[in-house]
Amino acid sequence: MQARGVVSEKQRLLPILEKAYAKATSQKAFYIDLQKKGIQLYTYRGEIRGVKSTRKFRFRTLGYNTEILKLLDKKVEKSARLEALRNIRESQQEHSLGRERTRKR
Repeated sequence: MQARGVVSEKQRLLPILEKAYAKATSQKAFYIDLQKKGIQLYTYRGEIRGVKSTRKFRFRTLGYNTEILKLLDKKVEKSARLEALRNIRESQQEHSLGRERTRKR
């Protein structure tokens, strides 16, 4: 969300993640590409859970749940993976629209 013309950290990360996801052929390649782009990964209990910049973001929060990440390893066509990601993005946007506050006048 843009507040006062400033791009949030989450909004800055999303295009980088989308490009890396579109290019990746496996989860490992996805993580390596993110690290090459200067994004630090963080782990919890020995598993990679998200990215870390000024704050931590779980992949799930960014729209990359475990099902989406597992599609990388299943050798599913690139178009099918991107369509699944697009569907998740749309559902996230609908969810966030419902959560926005409306100002009473």
